[in-house]
Amino acid sequence: QQQQQQQSPTTVAGLGGVGKTQTALEFARRFQAEYAVLRWVLAEDATTLQAGFQELAVQLGVVQPEQMESELLAASVYERLDRLAHGRPWLLLLDNADDPALLQPWLMTHHAESRRPQPHRHRGHVLITSRSPQWPALSARVVGLDCFSAPEALQYLRAQLQLQPDEQGEALTQLAAEVGGLPLALAHAVAYMRAVGLGPADYVRRLQAMPQRLLGQDQVLEQQYPRSVAASIALSLQRLEELGGAAAAAGQQLIGQLAYLAPDSIPLGLCEALVGEGDLERLDGALEALRNCSLVTTAVADGGVSVHRLVQAVVRAQQQQQQEEEVLLTVANRLLEFSGAKELDLFEAQQTRRLVSHLKTVLHHFEQRLQQQQGPSSDWLLRTAQLASRLGDAYRCLGDAPLFKRTMEKAVALHQQHSGENSPETAVALVSLSHAHAQLGDSRQALEAASQALEIFEHQGAQADPLEKSKALNRLANAHGDL
Repeated sequence: QQQQQQQSPTTVAGLGGVGKTQTALEFARRFQAEYAVLRWVLAEDATTLQAGFQELAVQLGVVQPEQMESELLAASVYERLDRLAHGRPWLLLLDNADDPALLQPWLMTHHAESRRPQPHRHRGHVLITSRSPQWPALSARVVGLDCFSAPEALQYLRAQLQLQPDEQGEALTQLAAEVGGLPLALAHAVAYMRAVGLGPADYVRRLQAMPQRLLGQDQVLEQQYPRSVAASIALSLQRLEELGGAAAAAGQQLIGQLAYLAPDSIPLGLCEALVGEGDLERLDGALEALRNCSLVTTAVADGGVSVHRLVQAVVRAQQQQQQEEEVLLTVANRLLEFSGAKELDLFEAQQTRRLVSHLKTVLHHFEQRLQQQQGPSSDWLLRTAQLASRLGDAYRCLGDAPLFKRTMEKAVALHQQHSGENSPETAVALVSLSHAHAQLGDSRQALEAASQALEIFEHQGAQADPLEKSKALNRLANAHGDL
């Protein structure tokens, strides 16, 4: 609170699972009376950051924020927040900003009287959460958030388990030491012990006895955390399996799929598609089982579903290669259905922005597997190409021409690799690429891409899709007109 009073951004930095977001939210709750306005933006990567500011700008009445550069958009948001607060301070939370360089245009601007970028001028407070402790270029003050000390861990465990100060001190101390005082791991321990009726000493024995095969292999987990952190999450997953029944089975299926999406703001509609579209009872049962095992939470931004990155890492690490490929293909299929071209045009901009994170994440998993495979399968290449095309469609709907173009170039190359340079899928991707070039004002490149697409369709003759061929003709005509 003292640092926030000095008008500089404040960063809460620490390991994943240490409780940065919860600390920021608790700060906002405790001091909400001192702020006229409180807002939250996910800042995980450039896309989600841009999307979050655009969404906030729309809420604040900024006109056409999607056409603004980052600095101008940030200045417009801050100016509207100042106006809405009527002279009082406001609070903006930028959550999970792990790359300080990405935040520079959102926090700094070029004033005419200064050669160096200076902080945006406003009357609010910006609070950042990040795994990175290095923020010198942005004049951000850093508050390091460490794991619980031994006394803090004991206090937490006693409060959560409703134990007296003189009860089970040795066992609680051993449990806290076993997981390195990591709050996320302690929360999993508490949820497990409550559900099973287990004491801390028995819980520690179960942690230590957890077979390595149930922990899998994940470099980040192995390098940054004690083995028991993964074991505490694995025990929660094991508890889910032991619950039995339809709800627990649906929960197991769902958490296995959510591990391959972006961790935050997973739409409930997408969760429904993953467990079985139209089966709301099955979805409700799955989410209740997962919440009871502390494996998912409700997203701060939109009431969707969030899964901690460490939980996702343990779930993925447990998957065998064949099982992982099957799950990834299922996730890709459901995501492609949920974010179909027609659906994207009907979604509100904020829905599309959130879907972009999930499309990017699933595409990244597919591209990683492509690099690992010797002679990737046809299905795998096709889904990778389709994910790139759909991500390009999403960027088109958001009016982000540079990312639209780069993504469609990737999609064209993937379709060519999968089905050949003269395939109808390649032609469809080329039409979209032509559109992207046109949005960037490059009429000659737009003409070239449209010409290639039309040539492919004409080569197909009567087998060519008339609708897709007409789109190629329209793009070609527009490109000629622009020239």
